[in-house]
Amino acid sequence: MSASHQRADEEKTDLHLAYNRARRGVKDERLKEIVNGMKKSKAGAAV
Repeated sequence: MSASHQRADEEKTDLHLAYNRARRGVKDERLKEIVNGMKKSKAGAAV
């Protein structure tokens, strides 16, 4: 494999990891919002 192909493969891998991390960050943020909403609704129901 030529050096340019190897660098391209490495760049593709890096971009793929960055994309997956960004997707995971969005999912984690949505999950936090859901959990916080549930906590607030439970706290409101207890009052």
